[in-house]
Amino acid sequence: MYLDRAEYIFSIYGSHKRVNGQVQLDGDRVIYKNEDVEIVSTTKREGDIFERQDTVKNISQREIDITSALSRFTLNGGEYLVYTQTNKHICEGIEGWQPLVTGVFGASDEIRTNQDVNPFVAVYNQQSKRGYAFHIMAENMFEYRVHKHCEFLDNKVVMVDLGIRGEGFSYTLKPGQVLNMPAIIYYQFESTEDLDAYKLHRYCNQKYKKQLPIIYNSWMNRFDYVEFEDLSAQLEIAEDLGCEYFTVDAGWFGPTKDWWLVVGDWEECRDGEMAGRLREFSDLVRKKGLKFGLWFEIERAGLGSKNVMAHPEYYKRDGDHYFIDFSNKDACDFIYSKLKENIDKYGVEFIKFDLNAPYTYDYQGHAFIDYYRGYTAFLRRIKEEYPTLHLECCASGGGRMSLSNVPYFDSFWMSDNHGIYPQLEIFKSTIKRMPSSILERWATIRSVEGFTPSYPYGGVEERILLSSHSNWGRIEEASLDFIKNALVGGPIGISCDLTQVSRDTIKGLKLFIEEYKKEREFWQNSECRVLCDTKTLLALQFNDRAFNKIKIYTYTKHPNQERVTLYPVLENYAGEYTKKGENVSIKATELREKGISFKASLQSQSDMVELLRA
Repeated sequence: MYLDRAEYIFSIYGSHKRVNGQVQLDGDRVIYKNEDVEIVSTTKREGDIFERQDTVKNISQREIDITSALSRFTLNGGEYLVYTQTNKHICEGIEGWQPLVTGVFGASDEIRTNQDVNPFVAVYNQQSKRGYAFHIMAENMFEYRVHKHCEFLDNKVVMVDLGIRGEGFSYTLKPGQVLNMPAIIYYQFESTEDLDAYKLHRYCNQKYKKQLPIIYNSWMNRFDYVEFEDLSAQLEIAEDLGCEYFTVDAGWFGPTKDWWLVVGDWEECRDGEMAGRLREFSDLVRKKGLKFGLWFEIERAGLGSKNVMAHPEYYKRDGDHYFIDFSNKDACDFIYSKLKENIDKYGVEFIKFDLNAPYTYDYQGHAFIDYYRGYTAFLRRIKEEYPTLHLECCASGGGRMSLSNVPYFDSFWMSDNHGIYPQLEIFKSTIKRMPSSILERWATIRSVEGFTPSYPYGGVEERILLSSHSNWGRIEEASLDFIKNALVGGPIGISCDLTQVSRDTIKGLKLFIEEYKKEREFWQNSECRVLCDTKTLLALQFNDRAFNKIKIYTYTKHPNQERVTLYPVLENYAGEYTKKGENVSIKATELREKGISFKASLQSQSDMVELLRA
């Protein structure tokens, strides 16, 4: 990377003198100064991961308007591919490579940092077989640009610009004031299959210690129909399964039929099926040994919200929705008091924070910088007062599933698409930019017993059906073994009518959860690699940092062969392993040379091999 001139390191424009010319190198800092601004870029390294933080300071005696604030990485020229991801509701993490012909651009247009475009881009030099993965720690509207740049004498370089969304942006710096640009996490990779994401997982596992709870959520049971006896029946089975949290989703507040109009008031529904018995039910959850959770959409308010009518100065309207103004301290205090009242009243120990509407109009023209400062301060305030409270991040599914939110949330709801097969695809792409241990996996299932099997077999048997969408309008089928293998890697969630699940399936899930809990420390610290990703097969490897334990899972999308041979990643270990369940040692060199054979002959088949260091 080029580090000798300011125009190779920064793309910062405004009413100040142009940023170009020589820079000063001072240890891990690069410093540029002219008569108007001082720009400092600080890069820290932790293992394979680099974290860069740039700041712009007004050193003049007048106000300066910043209209573009991007951190720039300048690379040698060559034949490059660019990797990007887009997030759409129920199909998050759509990914793809494209050749860098002229330029590639991506930007967010609202406060959900992952809606439509993920704050992540990777570039790969096809000649050197090396690439860089860049993560924008976005707490604002962001953008990235990857483009070729021609210097004099036709010396082509590739520039990667990342930072604050430039369209409509203007931030006034008073004399002495500093603008902190978004931090950039980056690292080098060789694998185009998974971008060496294990490096990021290793970094996050060391920096953020997350729990992997077993969660029951009421939504995919009967959606917003919340009734005491029905929830109590779900609780009985959730307790038997080994669930640790029981979360009541939307529908617990407001009038029975029009609760969405009063989102933002957070007053319990007294005239519906629950009949004001929410506190009684939360006590029952605790009596059963589980922790109680509630759903909130804390940032938004409906058109009929009493709080908006009482305090219009605390809200901003965008389309058919109001949004709490987190740049206003009084507004933050107000909404915090409403949340705290419910936490204390119902003994809430789990919150699902959702956001189901776009907030696109930035009335300050600051790319929502001030909004996010208030919002993250709000989240920190919750954690300071309630340090054991589990915060789940959801925003119409994965709309806030970004690396910048990992410090504030304990787990992430990947998608409203609960299908086991789409979840695998979303998980596979998301682990390239997030630690696997924080991504929830959900089972939404229903048993059909007495099902007539396919010819030529006799008798009757059970089928397990799953939601294949954000509701039960589409369904799919999977075996219990496939479901269990598809749930591993992070927190496990169950959301369905458990009374419609057979006792055999409940028993199988219960045994799986018991074993999963025993290995929770492994999953908390696991790194994930994509060993294979084709039209017919997906294979994932999970291992601990020292490669003492390795778990490899295969998922057959379409049968194409009887078996498949895969080669585990063992790093430089030269000793021996044993396969779990077998009493035979295998040398690591033999595993590298001959690989491991997996079953792959049936539609939707899953196989697993566990290796233990001898």
